[in-house]
Amino acid sequence: PRLKMILASYGVWNLEFDIWYLDNVFGRPRSKLANWTGKAGDMQIAASIQTTFRKGHVVEWQAIRKLKPVVLLVGNVDGGAYKTPEYSGQLNGIVLEALMGLKWSIEHSKGWHGMMENYHDAFTHVREPKIVIFNMHGRLDDYQAMRFGLTSTLMNDGFFSYSELDRSYQSIPWFDEYDIHLGKAVERPQRLPWQNGVYRREFENGVVLVNPNAQEVTLNITEALVRFKGPQAPMINNGKSVDSTLTLPARDGIILLKQNTN
Repeated sequence: PRLKMILASYGVWNLEFDIWYLDNVFGRPRSKLANWTGKAGDMQIAASIQTTFRKGHVVEWQAIRKLKPVVLLVGNVDGGAYKTPEYSGQLNGIVLEALMGLKWSIEHSKGWHGMMENYHDAFTHVREPKIVIFNMHGRLDDYQAMRFGLTSTLMNDGFFSYSELDRSYQSIPWFDEYDIHLGKAVERPQRLPWQNGVYRREFENGVVLVNPNAQEVTLNITEALVRFKGPQAPMINNGKSVDSTLTLPARDGIILLKQNTN
C-alpha cells in the first residue's frame, strides 16, 4: 500500500514488471558456522545443508510464479551454482556478475577461456527466453576493455552490462558500439577460434572479432568490411574500409560492418 501511495503521488497508477530480479542466489549459505541441523557448529559446506538451502530458494521462486505466472525470473547466481540439480532449469535468466574487471572475476582466476566456458554453459541451465547477462567492471574511458567484454559477449546471445569502477550500478555508461545495428546473428554461438586464436561471429549487418591472446594478431580479411565511425575511439572507429589484413591488439575486439550496411 505504501508503495502504491508513493507511485500515485508521482502520477504512476499501474505498475507492471516483466522481470523479477533475484539477488544473492548463492549455492550455499554464507554463514560458515550455524546450528543448521540442531547441532551447534554445523559447517555450511555439508552437502545436505547446501541442498536444503538451494531448495529454499526454489520454493521462493515457485511462490513468485504463483503470484505472477508470466513474470520472468532472473537471478544473480553465485559462481557455477546454476548447474546444481536444484537451480538448473528453474530461472529464465542469470546475471553473471563481474565476469571481468575485478580481482574476484572469473576471467581473473580462470582466464578468458574459462570465463567463456562459464558464459556459454549458463545458456543450458536457464528456461526460455534464456536471458544471460554478461557483466563486467571497468573505467568509462577504457574503450579497449569495453570492446573486449562486448565482443566476448557477442560470441553467444547474451546481454552485455558494463559497470563503472568505483560507481558500480550508480551510472549508466554508454558507448558508440551500443548504437550499431548489427541485426541478428547468422552464425551459431562461437566456441572455437576462427583464425590465429581469434574468434569471429557473423551478423546480418556486420562481423564481430575478439582476440583473447596475450599478443596482437594479424588477420586475413577476404570480405568487404568497414569500420563504423564514432567519437569515443576515433583511431579505431574511423569509418574507413578494412584492408586485406587487420591487426587486432591483444585482449581486444572490434565490430566491423558490411560495406553495404554502413
